[in-house]
Amino acid sequence: LVSLAGQRPAQITLTGEIVRPGFYGVAAGSRLSTVLLSAGGSTPQADLRAVLVRRFLSDGSYIEQRLDLFTPLVAGDPLPDLFLQDGDAVIVPKIEVGTESTYDRQLVARSNLAQPTIIIRVLSYDRNTVANLNLRNGSNFVDAVTAIAPSLLTADIGNIALIR
Repeated sequence: LVSLAGQRPAQITLTGEIVRPGFYGVAAGSRLSTVLLSAGGSTPQADLRAVLVRRFLSDGSYIEQRLDLFTPLVAGDPLPDLFLQDGDAVIVPKIEVGTESTYDRQLVARSNLAQPTIIIRVLSYDRNTVANLNLRNGSNFVDAVTAIAPSLLTADIGNIALIR
């Protein structure tokens, strides 16, 4: 008598604008959105309008499916989730210059497809310190200044700068 103790994990490749690209062993039949989250989500440079899933076939050829994960976010619709199979490769492209005008990065940053937090480095001359600050992805400059809580007595509020 032979019994199956459990399914072998599916090996998925994640590449492109992913926080932690690489090879992932996931449960067979995992959803694309779940696998993206396990890799830390998309980066701020990701274009979720054209996520590519490449499935390799037994004869060495492959088929590709392009998924738009952005439009459902805008419309508030369910994501077109795809069940991944062993050997699938997921490629998240970088947003192309000139196509940003119709792409709401703030919406993506606050979705469950993007990395949940970002780290910014803060240089404080009034405190003589350098520190990292964790903020929710999609935070703005005012959120960062509020989190820093500069001293109104010693900080030169008129000289706060953002350097990218």
